[in-house]
Amino acid sequence: MRDQRSILLFESGIKTEATLKGYTYSLDQFLKFCKVIDYDSLVKIDPKKIQIMIEDYLMICKKKYSYGTIDNFFSAIQLFFTMNDVPLNFKKIRKMFPEREKPLGDKAYTTKDVKILLDTTKTLKFKALIHLLASSGVRAGSIHDMQIKDLNDVGNGCKSLRVYHDTKDEYFTFISPEAVQALDIYFEQRISKGEKLSEDSYLFLTDTNKKFAPEYVSITMCRLAKKVHERKITNS
Repeated sequence: MRDQRSILLFESGIKTEATLKGYTYSLDQFLKFCKVIDYDSLVKIDPKKIQIMIEDYLMICKKKYSYGTIDNFFSAIQLFFTMNDVPLNFKKIRKMFPEREKPLGDKAYTTKDVKILLDTTKTLKFKALIHLLASSGVRAGSIHDMQIKDLNDVGNGCKSLRVYHDTKDEYFTFISPEAVQALDIYFEQRISKGEKLSEDSYLFLTDTNKKFAPEYVSITMCRLAKKVHERKITNS
């Protein structure tokens, strides 16, 4: 399916590898919802019917996801149909989006916020994830592709972290000793459950030992951020 004209046009409108992976995942989820065999078949459906299918899909997504996640999903869908010259009323669709949530306002996470995040989760995976995000400053959407081989010792308990490996957007950042320790504890837990870690193992896995979906980290952090907001209200 990846060589079909409709998907090639879609991909031609995307500039970065990270966006391509996220948008492709979102489009594939919509394809499954529509129960359509491939991309070219999707663009052949009558636009009025597609409009209804997108609206129905949105109403289902609103029960599961936050504004940010829905915006990412439907930006991918909109781009696909735009690149394939399918006339749809996305102004109406976006009017149906849920209210934008801002649990922490427009400010960056403070050290206190990070501490609350760590205190409100007992899961070693999420503790390691919070430490890595806070220490490295990487985008949430870059996490799902990271592998153990992307980490390298640089001394004093710190490690370098390769981001967007093997792409034109590749760069290096660093994580603190606290983040390294949190990752090591998480890795030890995985090993104790029978996993054989190698340099090709992903840094993080779901509870079913699968690779993170591109939007998984954003969804998780939104959920955890709500706890920070609730704690602040309680303590105010």
